[in-house]
Formats: sequence, C-alpha cells, structure tokens
Amino acid sequence: MAEFKVIDVRQAVAAAIEYVKTFAYLLPAKDVRLEETEFSDQQGVWRITLSFVENQIIGSRSYKIFEIDALDGHVKSMKARSFLSGPTGYTGPTGPSGPRP
Repeated sequence: MAEFKVIDVRQAVAAAIEYVKTFAYLLPAKDVRLEETEFSDQQGVWRITLSFVENQIIGSRSYKIFEIDALDGHVKSMKARSFLSGPTGYTGPTGPSGPRP
C-alpha cells in the first residue's frame, strides 16, 4: 500500500501567503496575519485563515480562508470569511458591539 506524504502546516501557510502575493493587484494586502490553521483528514486539505488590512484609513481587516491540497500544496480555493452575529451581537472585529473582550 502506497503511503502519501502530506505537506506540513508551515508549507500550507506559505502557499496561502504566496497566493495572496500572486494576486496583489486584486488583493491589496497589507499587514498579513495568520489567524487559524486546520487540517481535514477526510478532504485531504489544510484550511488556512489569513487576515489583512483592507482599508488603511479605518483599519478594517478582511479574512480569507484558503484550502490547500495536502499532497501537492496548491491552493484549491479561497473564500471570504464572515463573522455571523451571535447572542452578543458580535459580527466581527469591528462589528456593532465593538471589539470583543
């Protein structure tokens, strides 16, 4: 039985950041931050969440989730991450409740 070697989390994060750099003309990313990492055995992907400053004047951050193929390291998808309003009314880092404690 063939054993497959998967990329590690550092390689997955690097792939997501490189993807953002590749599309710098479309995604003007400033102050890129790693927010979350997750590995899915079932789907064979790393899910990497990055944030970056979208509007430097008001300092709002945009959050993107990247799915990275765990075998070859290519980006399979990029999705916008949204924060849904919960019981406290929190909708994100700059939502109506203000910063979360």
